[in-house]
Amino acid sequence: MRKYFLAASVTVVIVIAVLVFTGQKSVENEMPVIFTTGEMLTSPTGLYIKEINSGRRCEELAGATDFIIFGDTQPRNEEDWEISEQVVDSIATTEHEFIVHVGDHVEHSNSDAEWDRYFNLIAPIYKKDKYFAVVGNHDAPAVKNGMWQEYWDLPNNERWYSFDRESSHFIVLDNVQGVNHWGNLGSEQEDWLREDLQTCERAEFCFVFMHVPPVSWNEPLALHNEPWLNLLKTHGADAIFAGHIHNYERGNYEDIGSVTTGGGGNKFHKIQGVPSADKTLTKTNHFVKVSATSDRTVGCIYSIDGKTLDSFEILKR
Repeated sequence: MRKYFLAASVTVVIVIAVLVFTGQKSVENEMPVIFTTGEMLTSPTGLYIKEINSGRRCEELAGATDFIIFGDTQPRNEEDWEISEQVVDSIATTEHEFIVHVGDHVEHSNSDAEWDRYFNLIAPIYKKDKYFAVVGNHDAPAVKNGMWQEYWDLPNNERWYSFDRESSHFIVLDNVQGVNHWGNLGSEQEDWLREDLQTCERAEFCFVFMHVPPVSWNEPLALHNEPWLNLLKTHGADAIFAGHIHNYERGNYEDIGSVTTGGGGNKFHKIQGVPSADKTLTKTNHFVKVSATSDRTVGCIYSIDGKTLDSFEILKR
């Protein structure tokens, strides 16, 4: 067994963007549940990008559980490895209790050499029981050949699991092993999720992590209407955090806040489609810090040079 137990030049246009994820659905012809100043900008390449504030301080919550989310390190060349190292170094200097990586840790997950280099990469921020891994589509081969279970030491079956911190409940799903397509959890995982969501209902906040997001500007890469997503709505999940899209996005899936953080090192994705009014996007290497108390949850997005890119608040459903 090889379980790892390690000790621990674009002009920025300033726009303040703060999203409040409410428990109410947007009504057609009414303003969506987003509060923002500034305007949607079109980049020189014709892509719709909201350039967001580079100097806004994030709110600090006293007594909060602070955690970091990032994803899609997936380095393919030396430049990617260097960028991922910068992301890790930035996370290491940011106060947090634990970390969730939302998948695609490496490019070739059947390579021992890549996994060894990856664990060396995250050594400054890796601590057992404080670094939680989500299976991404590039990690899926390692699940099938047993390397995922060899390298990681995670709860339950190491593919889907949950844990608690203070008054919040955290659920990790594997949505890249579907029999026919990505997104299908399979009956075993879906039965487990249905039971685990009973705890979600009792928690002050319930956060769900997966690799492929439910919605995205990159529409072909999103899940859309997988039936099991209805379970998250009916049992009170407050926010979904995902990766897969190599950008930062945030908006709403139905009445659940949705944040995509895929800026861990790999090249950015092109944006396909026109953004809606209740989504924000930026193509920047970044990570997300979330602070949760019993009655409030706020999130901040940081670039690798320490600038605040965006912030949001998740309200109880």
